Parts: sequence; C-alpha cells; structure tokens
Amino acid sequence: YSKHRLEIYDIGRLLDRYCQNIEREVAPDVKLAIVRKEVYNHAKDALVVTVSGGEIARIVKEYGLSLFEANARLPLLKSPVNEEIEATLGDTSKRNRFWYFNNGLTISCRSFDWEYGRKRSILSIQEAQILNGCQTAWTISSHPKSLEGVEVLVRLTSVEDRKLSEAIRRATNWQNAISERDLRSGDFIQKRLQVEFERLGYYYERKRNEWTLLCKARSTPAMESTYPKRNLDNQRLAQLYLAFWSEKPR
Repeated sequence: YSKHRLEIYDIGRLLDRYCQNIEREVAPDVKLAIVRKEVYNHAKDALVVTVSGGEIARIVKEYGLSLFEANARLPLLKSPVNEEIEATLGDTSKRNRFWYFNNGLTISCRSFDWEYGRKRSILSIQEAQILNGCQTAWTISSHPKSLEGVEVLVRLTSVEDRKLSEAIRRATNWQNAISERDLRSGDFIQKRLQVEFERLGYYYERKRNEWTLLCKARSTPAMESTYPKRNLDNQRLAQLYLAFWSEKPR
C-alpha cells in the first residue's frame, strides 16, 4: 500500500497530535542561523547556542504567535520586564551586552538538525516552541532598528515526551510572576473549550491578551468577521459561572 503509512503512538503522543489538530497555531519548522561557533552540547537532544537579535526578530515576524502556542502566556502588552528590555535595546552602550543582561530563550522542538554553510551554521528546528522568553522575543521583534550588536542566548531541547515538555514549561516560567491561569492555558480542556465556543461565534481567550494580539496580527475586522460575537475571557467566564451556581456574585 504505497499511499499509506503506519505510525504507532503511545497515548501521550496521540493526545499531542489531537491537540495540534484543534489548535489554531501549529508549531512551525524554523531555520535559525548561529552567529558564534561556540556550541555547548549538553546531550544529544539538547544544546546551547547564541543567535543574533535580528534572527529572533525575523522568526517572530515570520511565524508570529504560532511560536508561543506551548508557552504559558502570550506577550504582555504592559510589563516592567518588557520596559527594561526596551531600555536595554534603546541604550547603545548596553545593547552589545544584551547577552549578559538577559536570560535568553528556552525552545523545545520535535527534533533538530544542522545545516552547515560557508559563512554560517544553521539549525533546522522541527515544530519549534518558545517555552520561556516570550517577552524577550516579542520585545526584540518590536524594535527591529535597535538590534545592531544584540545577541541572544538560546537553549534548545528536543522533547518527545509531552509530560517532560510540560514540566520544562512550568519550571522555566516561575522566574516572573505567573498565575495558575497562565500555567493551565495549555491544558486539553482549555483547548477543547476554545473549539466549542468558536462554534457559537465566540473567541475563547485561554491566554491573557490573546484577542488583542490576534487582532493586531490578523486585523480587527478579520477577527470580528470570524467571531461575530467577539471574545470571551476565560477568567471572567469562570467568575460568572461560579457566581451563577453559588448565587453569590463576586
């Protein structure tokens, strides 16, 4: 049967594939140029590299929010952390020391391979997801004219085990204030609710600022056309649900 292929999945991988089918933003395959020759190989499935700020800005511009699907939250529109990153990028005396001032990005993927060129090495990353460093990547992409000399530390891990990927996501997102709502945003039930509300004409926001950022990326008229009843914030919806059943509005 030349037109057919058999693949055997455990339950975790099967759930992962199902979630990919219902998610709006599919994890993209990304090529990332490395600016320095020094590469630290922690293991066969993990390494640490340095890339330019321009490369980070390029992939965020090209792939948008699909890079952050597995992240606990989307870019924050107002954040002291983002403002500090902006200040570093805007200061020419600090810009070339960005690598020292910033924790960098943690990226998970299905797999990665090397492509060696004459002038630079390129990482070919399958199903890339920025698990930590969302604010860094988004802020860098928002300041394309302030990236000369900017270099970013990137920790890349190839993860087949969904539970391990979730553990990495949780562990690397405790550095900044993050709510339980953020950590639960990637749960299966939240993704399922997003699909069910879409059928009713609503966009169910399981992450903070999700509607606003998508309106910017796809335009507000396009989003309102797709979701005629606009958006529902999952935290607010949970409060209303609790008030209805307890009969004690808060």
